Amino acid sequence: MRRNTALLIFLVPLISTATLACDSDGAGTVAVEIWGEDFIEQAIPASEVADGWRVKYDHFVVTLGDITAAGASFPDAAAFDLTVPGPVAVTSGPATAGPIEPVAYSLVIPNSDTRNVNVEPDTFQTMIAEGWSVFVQGTATKDASTVLFSWGFDVTQALTDCHATARVPDGATGTTQITIHGDHLLYDSLVNPEAVLRFGPLADADADHDGEVTPAELAAVSGVTFGAMDNYDVPGGSGIDNLWDYLSAQARTIGHIDGEGHCEL
Repeated sequence: MRRNTALLIFLVPLISTATLACDSDGAGTVAVEIWGEDFIEQAIPASEVADGWRVKYDHFVVTLGDITAAGASFPDAAAFDLTVPGPVAVTSGPATAGPIEPVAYSLVIPNSDTRNVNVEPDTFQTMIAEGWSVFVQGTATKDASTVLFSWGFDVTQALTDCHATARVPDGATGTTQITIHGDHLLYDSLVNPEAVLRFGPLADADADHDGEVTPAELAAVSGVTFGAMDNYDVPGGSGIDNLWDYLSAQARTIGHIDGEGHCEL
């Protein structure tokens, strides 16, 4: 299981022309791809979740921008639905030969200039209108219980100093992967490195028992009630005092590099 540290299908045209760094012992090509792994493409199995819920994403959309790798920069933004099988090409261009790291990228709010790679048009337009950088929709099941969710997050986050493992060979191509971890939304702590995956507290927020957990219902789990929840601890001074703000904070941590490689927030 991944630790709770902070930290996306079709081939697509280049996001932008790379800017090549001047200081170079050689030159090659850097390629950036994105992948959501099996937890997003298939499901998070009940065996991975401490309270036995299975979570299936129907959509897991992220908008990326401000990518830098191997001395090259790709500032333009693009949106990806990671439930479509990947990895998916993000961009590529000339770069300095040598280590690809440090890599950096950002979760950004989409606009009319953002490239829509493979997101359903209606969903993409809703994300622009609502100002969501991340959108997830799906179903959680346990025994005879089924809970739907549809959550858009207006978070922005720069992920820097990502510890990529690949290199750009002189005269050849090196590839790095932005890896998105869909299980982070289920972590039961923002500070405990031994945090585990849970969905039960989110399911219990369904106050009207209609089978769908909304952002408003999550926000209503607040104050003393939120503070008394086992393991739902937050950094001091964070101002987080309800489940929706907590979930939004977890959304900032979904980005990694080359699988388990960490990025600084």
